[in-house]
Amino acid sequence: MFERYLRIRSTATRLEFLRHPRERSPLTVTETESLAARVPSVTSPMLVIVGALDALQTAAQRLHTLVPQSECVVVPGSPHNVYYETAAEWNEAVDGFLSRRADVG
Repeated sequence: MFERYLRIRSTATRLEFLRHPRERSPLTVTETESLAARVPSVTSPMLVIVGALDALQTAAQRLHTLVPQSECVVVPGSPHNVYYETAAEWNEAVDGFLSRRADVG
């Protein structure tokens, strides 16, 4: 039942946004641009996981290219909610990333 609720809620939210897209406020745009300008200064290891069917895949790939210590995993056949829709693949990616980091430190 919980799985069905999440799927329905996610779809309803997406449909509502498509029907009534909101304009971003100037403050939000400024904050986003300020944050984006600081992304290349991130020095911590970062794992970027994105579904191959996710509309944000391009943004995820860009984030990966901007952060020197990042790794990017694209999960085939997965939509936006990779951690939920393809949990085994997500867990495998996170486990591998953390294992590699444990060997470094």
